Amino acid sequence: MLTGIKLRANPTASQREKLSRWMGCARVIWNAKVDEERYYRTFARKYYPVGTYAPVDQTAAHFKDAELTPVAVGMPQPNHP
Repeated sequence: MLTGIKLRANPTASQREKLSRWMGCARVIWNAKVDEERYYRTFARKYYPVGTYAPVDQTAAHFKDAELTPVAVGMPQPNHP
């Protein structure tokens, strides 16, 4: 079973800085969405009837790039012009 691929990268100083900024931004966004999801679940558990859930926030979905988004196995591939 393939669990990952290890690659060694030797970026230049400017590339290291850009990668560090990119990973920092990604981490901030990830943590914010996790906190938001935790808030919605807690709110739903306290105030919604049993078996219902808070709405899923899709406001940032239009920023996704179809080429860079991983595709699940068996899902149709996006059409590229």
